[in-house]
Amino acid sequence: MANRRLVASKMLQAVLAAAAILCGNSAAGQVDTASLTFPTNGATQVPVATAFQWTISPAAQTYYLYVGTMPGTNDIVNTGEIQQTSFAVQYLPYNVTLYATLFTKVSGLWMSTTSSFTTQPQTAAITSFPSNATGVPIAGVIQWSSAPGAQAYRLQIGTSAGASDVADSGVTQATSYSAQNLPPNQALYATLQTEINGQWYANATSFTSGPLVATLINPPDGATSVPVNTSFSWTSVPNATAYYLYVGSTPGANDIVNSGELLATSYSARILAYSHTYYVSTFTLISGCWFKVASSFTTEPVVGAITGFNGGIFTWAAVANVQAYRIEIGTKPQGNDIADSGNIQSTSYAPASLPPNSSVYATLLTEVGGQWYANVRTFNSSVAVYPSIAMTFPLDGTTNVTIDGPLRWSYANNQDIYRITVGTAPGIADLLDSGATDIPEYFAYGLPTGITLYGQLLTLNGTMWQLTQAFSFTVASNAVSNSAQLQSALWATNFIREMASPTNVAVSGTLLASYLDTQESATCSEYTEALIYALSEMNVTNSYRSLKVAFDPRNNFDTHVLVEFYDSDQGTWMLLDPTFDLTVRKAADSTWASAVDMMNATRAKQWNTITYDFLGSYANNLANAYYIDYPLLYLNLGAPGGGFDSAGAPSILPYLTTLQLPDYDSGVYLLRDITTPSIQFTDGTINYSIDSTGVDNCSYIFYAAAVIPLASPVSFQLYAINRYVF
Repeated sequence: MANRRLVASKMLQAVLAAAAILCGNSAAGQVDTASLTFPTNGATQVPVATAFQWTISPAAQTYYLYVGTMPGTNDIVNTGEIQQTSFAVQYLPYNVTLYATLFTKVSGLWMSTTSSFTTQPQTAAITSFPSNATGVPIAGVIQWSSAPGAQAYRLQIGTSAGASDVADSGVTQATSYSAQNLPPNQALYATLQTEINGQWYANATSFTSGPLVATLINPPDGATSVPVNTSFSWTSVPNATAYYLYVGSTPGANDIVNSGELLATSYSARILAYSHTYYVSTFTLISGCWFKVASSFTTEPVVGAITGFNGGIFTWAAVANVQAYRIEIGTKPQGNDIADSGNIQSTSYAPASLPPNSSVYATLLTEVGGQWYANVRTFNSSVAVYPSIAMTFPLDGTTNVTIDGPLRWSYANNQDIYRITVGTAPGIADLLDSGATDIPEYFAYGLPTGITLYGQLLTLNGTMWQLTQAFSFTVASNAVSNSAQLQSALWATNFIREMASPTNVAVSGTLLASYLDTQESATCSEYTEALIYALSEMNVTNSYRSLKVAFDPRNNFDTHVLVEFYDSDQGTWMLLDPTFDLTVRKAADSTWASAVDMMNATRAKQWNTITYDFLGSYANNLANAYYIDYPLLYLNLGAPGGGFDSAGAPSILPYLTTLQLPDYDSGVYLLRDITTPSIQFTDGTINYSIDSTGVDNCSYIFYAAAVIPLASPVSFQLYAINRYVF
C-alpha cells in the first residue's frame, strides 16, 4: 500500500516499462523480437496448467514474460529475466481473459510484443479419490467439486475409457453419486462431465476398485458429541485375515491410536480430548494387501479444566452436577508420577512439591454421571502465576442485568482463542454459542429476561477447549444500543492496532499476523481485513465496510484503506482507521466526521474543521511518522467497495512545494514531467526510472538519498509534499 516505496522490485517494473516505451518502437523494424507461439493471440479454452512458448530471437540476450489481468500487468506471471524460450505455469485463473507481454533484450534495450488469450472455464473434478487410485471401495458415494456456472453434471463409469457400462448417473445437478456394486479388483474409468453455457466439458480419470472391506460402526462417520472414553468397532469381512486401526488428530495420522494387527472387530482406546475432531483409518488385510476406509468424528464438549496456577496451587472452575474431581500431575501427558490428589470435592489442589524449572502435565479428571472426563494442561513449574481469564460483564451471580452492550471478559494477551456459551441450564448452549473467537467481546441479542441463565467461558488449549469459568446471571433488559456497538468498534480498532509494533511488525500468533503472507510488517489492507473480521467475530450488527482513499488515485502507491462504520443514531458513516489507531470528528459540534467531511476539509484546506481521536497508547505518533500528512490521503475517495474516479481527480499541485535541482538531501519527493511518462535520475549511486502518469503528470511519492538529473536540459520538476496537520 501507501508505505511501500522505492524498493528494488518496483524499480525493476518501472525500468522495464520505461524501456519498452522508449525503445520498443525504434528497434522493432531492425531486430527480430520474440513472440508467443503458445498460447496464440486470441486463443480460447487455454488450459490453466500451461507452458508458455515463444520464438527464438537470434540477437536476444534474455527474455522476460509478464502475464496479467490487464494489458501490461504482471499480477499473474512475472518470470524475471530468463534464457529459455518457454515457461510453465501450473495454475492460471479459470475463464478469464489474460494479457501477455513478452520482452526481448537486445543490445541492452528491451522490446516487447503483446497478445491476449482466454482460459478454459473451471470444471468439476472427482474429490473422493485421486486419479489412478487403487482400492477404491466397491460401494460408496463418489463426490466431486462444484463448478462455477455449471448447469448440470454427469458421471459415467466403464471398463474402458469413456464407457458407461458399469454406472451412469444421468444428467444431474447434484455433486455426488451413490455407486453400488462396482466390480471388485478391476481397472475402471470415470468420466465426469460438466455442462457450462450449453457446452459439455469432460474430466477423465481412472482407478482400480478394491474388495469388500471393513467400515467403522462406532463411532459412525461424521458423528458429533462422541464420548471421550468411546470404544471403536467395525464390520466383519469374509476372507479378512487381520484389521488395523489408526486414530489421529490429522487425516491418516496415528498419534492417538495405533492398534497393531487385530483379529477382533473392536478396540478400546485411551480417553480422548474434548471438542476435538479425530480422523480414523480402518484397515482390512485381504490376500496379503491392506485396504483403508477413512472416517472422522468429533468428541463431546469439555466438562472441566484447570484455569489457574498461582503459588504452586492449581485451581479450576466448578462443574455442574459434579460427583468428584481428581488431579494427576506427571512428567508426561496423563501421567501421575509427581502427584495424585485422589478423589476430592474442592476446586483447588497444592502438590507437595514440583520439579524445578520443568514442564509438567496436569490432568484434571471430572466425574459426572458416573463417568470420568479428562483434560490435560501443560505448565512450567518455574512460572509462579498464570494470568487468569474471567468474565467482567456480566459478573457471576449478578441479577437484573441490562444487556445493552457486549459480553466481556479479561484476557491475558491478544493471542488467545475464546468461546462463550449461554443456556437455560448449566453446560447447555441452547441460547448462544459464539464459536471460536479471537476477540474478548461478544454481542448477545434477545437473551430471555426474568430467568436464570447459565454461561461458560472457554479457552482453546492446543486443540482442546478448557472451561475457564462457569457463571450465571439474570437479565432485566436485552436491548443492545447503537452507542454500545460504536464504542466496541472503537475498542476493537485499538485492539487490532496493538497486535503490531509502532513500525507495523505484527505480534506472532495474533489475528493480525494471520493475515500476513510472508512479510512481518502489516499494511493498511491487512489492518483493515483484521478489523472487519474482528467486528464479525464480535457479532456486531451495525453495518461496516472497507473504504479506499488516495492522494493520487492514478497510481497504486499513494493510497490507503480503512473501515467505515454506520452510526445509526447520527445516520452517517464514521471512520475507523486501525493503521493509525484513530477516528475523526467535526470540530463544530464534535459529532463523528465522515469520509466526505474529510475530503471536503482537505480540498478546501480547512484543517481546523476536523479533530482527531487517538484510540490507544501510540497517540499521534503514527500519523506524525507517516511519509505524507494524514489528511492528504482523503483528497480522493473510492466508491464503497470499489475504485476511484481517477478522471475527475483534483490537482495535487496546491499541496506541493517546488525544490531546486539537483537536490542532494535525502527525503520524500515527488517528480513531475509533462513531456514524458517516465523520468530518469540518479541519487549519485543508482540510476532510477520513475513513472509520471499520475495526476498532473506526477510520479508517486518516493524516498531518495538525492535527486540528480541524468540529462540536460532538465525537463522535470522536483517537489516536496506539504504537511499541515501532522
